Amino acid sequence: MASRSFLNGVLRHWYFWIAMPLVVAIEAAFVFTLPWNEYPRAEWAVLFDLCVFLPALHLIVYRKALSRRALLIRTVAIAGLGLWLSRYLVPAESQQALLHLAKLHGGLVGVVIVFELGVMMLVIRAAFARDADPQRLERDFAVPPLIARLMVWEARFWRALAGWFSGRK
Repeated sequence: MASRSFLNGVLRHWYFWIAMPLVVAIEAAFVFTLPWNEYPRAEWAVLFDLCVFLPALHLIVYRKALSRRALLIRTVAIAGLGLWLSRYLVPAESQQALLHLAKLHGGLVGVVIVFELGVMMLVIRAAFARDADPQRLERDFAVPPLIARLMVWEARFWRALAGWFSGRK
């Protein structure tokens, strides 16, 4: 029975379990078998697949399942991961566009971190609210159900502990 639920989870999230590893494996095979001195602009194929194709596929697959905020964050993260992975896959002597994009990568990572911190603060505020509801965390922030319940439970614990130490109820 456990294997059936595992299989259902894999099939439900086929993008992360099947598509992403398959595309990365194909890219790695392409990179390691290509005569780079004959095709100096081949880095564009790697960049397209990892930074455009995979994020676009993610947008298409999860457009109805995730909120726009969660979809945007995950898609930008996948594009950043593709850019980071491209820097390691493409040989250094063949990196022309990647040298210019690497400068943008640091700035984009900074923007994503600031955005993630903002979202994290919103999630923490929602979890620590007096009327915290796990279903609201699931719906508004795409938090998995078990994690949402644990977050609300932990927030209630810390609020009760703080009230006990301060003498309030």
